[in-house]
Amino acid sequence: MLARIVTGLSAGAAYALVAVGVVLIFKCTRVLSIAQGEIGAFGFFLALRWADRGIPGLEWHPAPVLTLVIAMVMGALVGALVERVVMRPLVGRPPLDALIATLGVALFLALLEKEMFGTATQFAPSPVGDWSVEIF
Repeated sequence: MLARIVTGLSAGAAYALVAVGVVLIFKCTRVLSIAQGEIGAFGFFLALRWADRGIPGLEWHPAPVLTLVIAMVMGALVGALVERVVMRPLVGRPPLDALIATLGVALFLALLEKEMFGTATQFAPSPVGDWSVEIF
C-alpha cells in the first residue's frame, strides 16, 4: 500500500513538473510548445548513451548523477537552438504558426531519437545507487 502511495506521488510530481514547464513556456512566449517533452527526452537519451558507451572523443563514462546534469545541459542546449532557429523567426506571426513549428520540432526529434537510439527499451541507472530504505 505504501509503495503505491509513493509511486503515485512521484508520478503526480512528474506530471506537475511537466505542467509547470508548459505553463512557464506559454506565459513567457505565448506559444503552446508541444516540443518540450521531446527536447528533454533527447537530452536524456543522449546522456544515457554517453554514460553507457562513453563521451565520443573523450572515452569517458560519466557517473549516474553526472549523467542527469549532462541530460539537463543537453536539453537546455537543444531548447536554446530551437528557440533561436525555429521560434525567434516566428515572433509576430499568428500563434498557430508557432504551434505547428513546435509540432514539427517534436516529430523531428522523435524520429531522430528513433534513428540514433533505436526502439529497444533503455533503462537509466539509479542516481542514488542500489540501496533501499525499509519503512516498518
